[in-house]
Amino acid sequence: MLWKSCCGVFEGGGVRGIGHVGAACAMQEAGYQFTDLAGSSAGAIAAALLAAGYSCDELKKEMESLDYMKFKGKGLASHFGLPGKAFSIVFRLGIYNTVWLEGWVGEMLKEKGIYTFGDLRKKGRILKITASDLTDRRLLILPDDLKDFGLDPDLFSIARAVRMSVGIPVFFQPVRLRDKDGREHLIVDGGLLSNYPLWILDHQA
Repeated sequence: MLWKSCCGVFEGGGVRGIGHVGAACAMQEAGYQFTDLAGSSAGAIAAALLAAGYSCDELKKEMESLDYMKFKGKGLASHFGLPGKAFSIVFRLGIYNTVWLEGWVGEMLKEKGIYTFGDLRKKGRILKITASDLTDRRLLILPDDLKDFGLDPDLFSIARAVRMSVGIPVFFQPVRLRDKDGREHLIVDGGLLSNYPLWILDHQA
């Protein structure tokens, strides 16, 4: 089959993000292959795994066997119910942590030999992920805007970027980043400021 290249942008949508796999499969069956990808919130998961080289069949099998309750991670809310949730919201700014999710995405990427944005760039692939900086009240485009935090975009973990993008406020605890001046920033769900970032790949179209 002669593949036709295309860009893929995946929006947020919580559990509905599973539907992205079906959409990607339909595109693949129509003869299209994603070369440049972007995603926000749940869409960041699909975009990252497709960019790493997962086929639709591989993603289908993984999604069918995945225990989605694990996405909530472990924490006070899991052991102490309502009091634990209240404590987590007040002192950790969210009920559940996303450590497990980051680990799962990291393991999935590892299977394809991908860890950082630089690994994708070496393979000629583009991936953009959105996140929201609550501290500065602005949209972040990852990995590009990581330079503002004194970080090398090529060396940044894709799994960590996905974790930042899916951090629904209150439900999930934010990821904390310090900028060049040592000021702490709270990074949450990319869908908060741009749930369907079609414009990110405009220059690639």
